[in-house]
Amino acid sequence: MAFPRRARRWSWTTGEKGKNRVRVFDLGSRGIFLDVFVRDPLTGTATRKRISLGRVDRDTAKRKAEELAATLRISGRSQAPALTVGALFDSYEEHVTPSKGASTRKHDKRALELLRRHLGAHRPVDSLDRRDWDGFIRDRRAGRGSGRRESKSLRQ
Repeated sequence: MAFPRRARRWSWTTGEKGKNRVRVFDLGSRGIFLDVFVRDPLTGTATRKRISLGRVDRDTAKRKAEELAATLRISGRSQAPALTVGALFDSYEEHVTPSKGASTRKHDKRALELLRRHLGAHRPVDSLDRRDWDGFIRDRRAGRGSGRRESKSLRQ
């Protein structure tokens, strides 16, 4: 016995994943809805809300979703200063490091200073990528940036 196939529902998504995602979907006789996902850049908390657009056509729904995503993108950038490497490491040293043992606190201080020197304290955290990490490892293995004699390599 063959089961009847369910009709595929229409949906369309816009915005940035993990930040200000807006999805429009059609529930047939119940109308078209906006599913809004917003992450607060200051606290990192996410909220999700479903808004009914009623009976509108798909092009109008797409346009409203684009407008809402653009508004959320602009408001999110204007209210949140970019988190810098220096501020992130200062926060880590203030909140996490004190709960560790003496030798681990010393290690944290050395490691964070090396990373701060390599990456730059004023660099935004969201600009970091894999190449920065690989460059840090490459420089450390070559003996650069450690404060030791520059000619001595860590790997022998």
